[in-house]
Amino acid sequence: MAQRAENLYCGVNCGILDRMASAAGRTGEALLLDCRTGTGRPVSVPAAFRFRVVHCGEARRHAVGACNERRRAVEEAALLLGLSALRDAVPENVEHLPAAVRARARHAVTENMRVLAAVAALEAAWWGQVSAANPEAWLVAG
Repeated sequence: MAQRAENLYCGVNCGILDRMASAAGRTGEALLLDCRTGTGRPVSVPAAFRFRVVHCGEARRHAVGACNERRRAVEEAALLLGLSALRDAVPENVEHLPAAVRARARHAVTENMRVLAAVAALEAAWWGQVSAANPEAWLVAG
């Protein structure tokens, strides 16, 4: 309902990530969310682990176009690759896309890879790999 409200009433073509994290997130756990199916599962996070939250200093203005433009670029990239979603793309294929969508597509594909690597590291208790090798996976701007 929250996604639908933003889509219909705010004009923001957003996904479900923020809404699901707010609704299903729990203290001491990360949430691995499958946006394709709308399902998720908790991933334990050690009590001593700390996340950094960074505010970029900009107010959220999704409805003025940036969010919608990013979404459009990702959808166009998937269409150009013949995929239903960029989640099925590999980084090498993204490099052949037109410049207008390449950077956004590359970000989406590598972000998915970082999330899966971080979950694997958390589940295997490879704390150093989560924090040292993938620090950008834990920075949240907004």
